[in-house]
Amino acid sequence: MSVSDPGRDSGPPPDNCPYPRPFPADFSACPTFQAQRFVAATTQEQPLGMHLTCVHLRVGEHAHNRFYAQCALGTAADRRAWLRQVGERRVEAMRRLSIEFTEVYGGLTEPLLAAKGAAILSPNDPRAAEELEHRLAELSTAMDKFLATESRTLEEIGFPVATLRVFIDDVLERWRESSRLGSPPVSEGQLEGFPPELRSFLGGSPREQHEVNA
Repeated sequence: MSVSDPGRDSGPPPDNCPYPRPFPADFSACPTFQAQRFVAATTQEQPLGMHLTCVHLRVGEHAHNRFYAQCALGTAADRRAWLRQVGERRVEAMRRLSIEFTEVYGGLTEPLLAAKGAAILSPNDPRAAEELEHRLAELSTAMDKFLATESRTLEEIGFPVATLRVFIDDVLERWRESSRLGSPPVSEGQLEGFPPELRSFLGGSPREQHEVNA
């Protein structure tokens, strides 16, 4: 992406997300939208609350030190092309699964974040470490139940459940070891076991996907 002349305001870049934020709970205006909860944190990595964002939303730089909400899928034309490639059925299925997991197990998130915040503040406190492990085990058990319940849907849309479980374990382990409250970025190496057209659902770069399919 080219950077505009810092002395001029040429309007938002073509890959700017055109929708007002924060997204409401029932947001459906964008057909490529995939809900993801963003954790706001203090400078000491303590949770301030969660906000609804989109898995495709990135921070883009427009001109010098000017930032904007960048859609990782690209322009409006790119979004339409991605939707055609992935298929509306897959997009709707992933949206439904995200909503259902949040409705059933979303209550696990707040105590997990609180435990991680306490572990960050007191890295040598065994009680904080034990509480974090307990909360992670709760989430892992919930993931097992959810994947077992929705395994047929996931397989039908192309997600190998066993590979997805390994991916989730890896993400949780990297998060546990991180000194940050937010999730570490997902690398392309972590997504090698998934079809290229589905990797963006898990935080992969859709532009890497285009390069693979080119």
